[in-house]
Amino acid sequence: MSRPVPERVILAGIINVLGRRPDVRIFRNGQAFAIDRHGRAFRGGLGEGTADLVGILAPGGWFLAIEVKSATGRPTEGQLGFLDTVQRFGGCALLVRSVEDAVAGVDAFLSSHASRAVQPGESHARASQAQRP
Repeated sequence: MSRPVPERVILAGIINVLGRRPDVRIFRNGQAFAIDRHGRAFRGGLGEGTADLVGILAPGGWFLAIEVKSATGRPTEGQLGFLDTVQRFGGCALLVRSVEDAVAGVDAFLSSHASRAVQPGESHARASQAQRP
């Protein structure tokens, strides 16, 4: 029986594949903990529970959040809550276990939102008015 693909390998693959697409800007959301020169502790990154990868999808400027897990990994309640918030606010929120899952999720989101895209140079207000009957 083969070992599951480690999360870090899946992350690197997603960044490599989606990062080459002209309709995706993707960034690793690293969490950090450090102690400054005065002995004070601080945290970096977007915060606990936020997705492993964040980005922007064109042409609509939609927020992208991808939580990556290995075949046996389980998301925390905080991670599920963050993905739920992104989705409720109209963004693309994905829990994936492979590069293929991530690509399929982004493609499905963009296909379902194609008619709501804001074109470059167009404001969201004008786009909303143009779509009204």
